[in-house]
Amino acid sequence: MIKYFAVILCYVLLIMNPIICLTDTIEVSDIVIESYEIPIDSFLSTRNFTVIDKDDIKELSSVSLNDVLAFEGMVDMASRGPMGIQSDVNMRGGSFEQVLIVIDGIPLRDPQTAHYLMEIPLAINDIEKIEILKGGGSSFFGANAMTGVIHIITKKSDKKEYSIQMQAGENGFWDTSFNMHEVKDKFRFSLSAEHKESDGYMIDTDFLVNMLNASFGYKAEDDKEVMVFYGILDKDFGAANFYSNLFPHEEEHVRTDLAYINANFPIDDEVLLKLRMYQRKLDDHFILDRNDSSFYQNFHTNYLRGISTVLKDRSKDLKWNVGIFIEEDKIESSSLGDHTRENKGFFGAIHRKYDEKLFFELSSRLDHYEVFGSNWSASMGVSRFFDENWKGRISAARSFRIPSFTELYYISPANIGNENLDTERSVSYECGIEYAKNDLFASISTFLRKTDNSIDWVRDKTDDPWQAANSKDLDFRGFDLKIKKYFNKEHDGFSIKDCSLSYSFTEADDKSTNNISKYVFKYPVHLFQGKLDLFYPASFKHNFTLLYKLRESLPGYWIINTVISKDILINDIKSTYFLALDNMLDKEYVEVEGIKMPGIWVRAGISISY
Repeated sequence: MIKYFAVILCYVLLIMNPIICLTDTIEVSDIVIESYEIPIDSFLSTRNFTVIDKDDIKELSSVSLNDVLAFEGMVDMASRGPMGIQSDVNMRGGSFEQVLIVIDGIPLRDPQTAHYLMEIPLAINDIEKIEILKGGGSSFFGANAMTGVIHIITKKSDKKEYSIQMQAGENGFWDTSFNMHEVKDKFRFSLSAEHKESDGYMIDTDFLVNMLNASFGYKAEDDKEVMVFYGILDKDFGAANFYSNLFPHEEEHVRTDLAYINANFPIDDEVLLKLRMYQRKLDDHFILDRNDSSFYQNFHTNYLRGISTVLKDRSKDLKWNVGIFIEEDKIESSSLGDHTRENKGFFGAIHRKYDEKLFFELSSRLDHYEVFGSNWSASMGVSRFFDENWKGRISAARSFRIPSFTELYYISPANIGNENLDTERSVSYECGIEYAKNDLFASISTFLRKTDNSIDWVRDKTDDPWQAANSKDLDFRGFDLKIKKYFNKEHDGFSIKDCSLSYSFTEADDKSTNNISKYVFKYPVHLFQGKLDLFYPASFKHNFTLLYKLRESLPGYWIINTVISKDILINDIKSTYFLALDNMLDKEYVEVEGIKMPGIWVRAGISISY
């Protein structure tokens, strides 16, 4: 019923367009999609992208990237804890191992387990925008991008800026962060730090998080550019029931170190050489029972290292790129052992625009692993404008993922790995229609994903340990619907600023199985997101975000968050005061079976920038 409700709401919003628009025409700005190796304007894209910019992020007053994606990004964040402590990212019926995180073009898959995929040393205010690609992305970024890619683009300010944010709330919650950007001629420097903590909303849900990052950049007039980034994220938290209902008092300590270099060297006016070097290191100390740490504990250190070079042609209508790469995954673990695997290969893409109405893109990539052999990925798409407002698009993508070290080698009383796992592969198809005019954007996409050798954790009975296995081949299908309406650009008394609605429906063709599944059949069949931004007199703003989720195997629930804020500008100093209510209706719900999420959580804070 909810899918029809979403369609009706969108239709009502469309027919109300001439009635409730409060100001002159508001242009929907063009957005550059950087997830393609050759950036393109969003109106040309053949793929389904959602873009969340820094203004959208600010209005949510979220504590973590996890919260932004949960309420704005049309992805399923299966959270085990609030405030970004741990969430599994899922898209279109896939598992958290089938999504890839990318930062400034750097792919950050976690070779140990994608439970740590969101361990990113960035504060909310470090993010310029987030691009969310639905569907296969292995031809762009390699393994694990089977159901989607989340590309985070960091801020690269061209002016001197300083900001500090502080907030406090229930359950002993405290969060403070600091950001600075210094610019001197062709050089820029950024520094960011954050500390947050809480006593927890129930036993064994306490956390302590510290983050620090710095970046240095150089940019010349001839497009020669170098950026160096280093960040550290340190987390200590109670992990109540996180991985097994047999041991409810788990504890975890995680530290992430991320370093990368992005460099551009123009060869001539049209050809550019790009170099990337990166390393992500993650240390994990896991305690199965924090009341008796000697009973069972693990120490893991994993590394992702890589280097790539890309040659790009930036001519007007026909653009291409070719590149080569080398990557290494490594783990040193008390329970998984020590393992190293190397991956190398090449990739390329062609973009072609015809007579301002037709756009074609083709990309391909070959990954060769010492253990898993060669895996070929490809994607192809076409978009065409029917007139100045309507666009149709169609695309297909072939993707893959290799088993994580945990799936291969982990042995514990609760989970048993499998060294004989095979590579998981999929082919995705998508078609969509988009409409954009002045202050209105709407789109609908349908998709089909056919997956071979799906990897899952299964067991026969609830008191058995989970075991990793290649399960049967599965087909997933569904559709996405989204619409956004801009009403009033300027703050003018009581008025509606904008409103957006998104809905996703997903189903698997055959859900029958001889085992209990831990992840494959936990996807949301119905996922609905709504957002309403209001202007009030005296420069107050009010934001509502709405989430409805009904998983294949869990009860559905509604969550509403709200934020009231006020901006004050004195000379060049801007301050924002806000009051936030998370889960304002105090709903009881779970994202992962056996892990209760918090009820209403009140926060208040201030942000100052100059």
